[in-house]
Formats: sequence, structure tokens, C-alpha cells
Amino acid sequence: MGAKDINLLQSKTTLSEEQEMFLSQLRAISYGVMSVALVLGISVGMASLLLSQQLSSVEATKTQVLRSISQQARKEVLYASLKNRLPMIQKALESQKSWKPVLNEIFALASPPVLASVQATENGVLDFQIKAGTLEETAGIVAGVIRLYEEGKVKNPQLAGLQIADDGTVMVRLSVLPVFSAKQYE
Repeated sequence: MGAKDINLLQSKTTLSEEQEMFLSQLRAISYGVMSVALVLGISVGMASLLLSQQLSSVEATKTQVLRSISQQARKEVLYASLKNRLPMIQKALESQKSWKPVLNEIFALASPPVLASVQATENGVLDFQIKAGTLEETAGIVAGVIRLYEEGKVKNPQLAGLQIADDGTVMVRLSVLPVFSAKQYE
């Protein structure tokens, strides 16, 4: 028996001229739409890539600026605290007393080695010890302290101690309360 071939698929359908024209236009439109979609896809991808790079650059700049701000914030706190303390510091500096004029007067009366020690107490009293060779020399120094009192440069002069050694050396401890005034020492 012989084989018979049955082909159920048509090899070519015949289309009318209108249908052929419509299909060719449809193909052209589909190629155009595909081309536009491809171009749009590539454009969107490139724009997305560009925007992500810009975003990462902006975020890096943001973190750097935030770090800089946090470092500056510490300085800002220090500056603010200094600003708040400045009036107190200025007040303290204005209330500072200059011991130099009083000490210069004391050194003029007795200089080392006759002036054995000088000490300022917390309440502003100036204690000093004099080690003189004779009683007359000591009397001259005490007279100088009295002169400073009369001139108003010191207040409340006191003889805190007096010792005369066997060899005739005189040790005198005096204390005075200095008067801190610019007029006094001009």
C-alpha cells in the first residue's frame, strides 16, 4: 500500500491587496513602536544610572557636611560657654589687685638679705620678716612702714614679732594691709 501524505497546513494563504498593505503598515508601525520602546528603555536606564550616581554623590557630600557640622558643634559649645563666662572673667580681672607698688615700697625699705621673707595671706594682709644687723637699722625700717601708713599706702601696720639674738641680730615680723589704689602709687 502506498503512503499518502496529508498536509493540513496551508503553505501560503492568499491575501488580498488591501490585507497585504494593512499587514505591511502594521509591521512598520510595530517596528516603530519597538524602536521607540527600545530608545525609551535605554534612555530611562541611562537616566536612572545618572540619577543614582548623583544621589550617591549628594549623599557622600551630605555625610561629609554632617561630620563637619558635628565637629563644629563641639567648637560652638566651647565658644558659647566662653561667651557666657566672659563677663565673669572680665569681672575677676577687674577686681585683680596689683601687688607690685606695695612690694616695691617694701623692697625700698628693706631688700634681701635684710628682707628675709614676704607672704600675702588669703585675706590680703602682707606679712614680711626682716633680719637686720642692728636695732637702729630695724628702727629705720619700722619708721619707713609708719611713713607708708601716714601716706595712706598701707593700713593697720602691726609688729607681729621681735627677736634679738645673742650676736645682736634683730628679727622683726611686720604685717600690713595694702591699700590698692592707682592714685597712691603715681
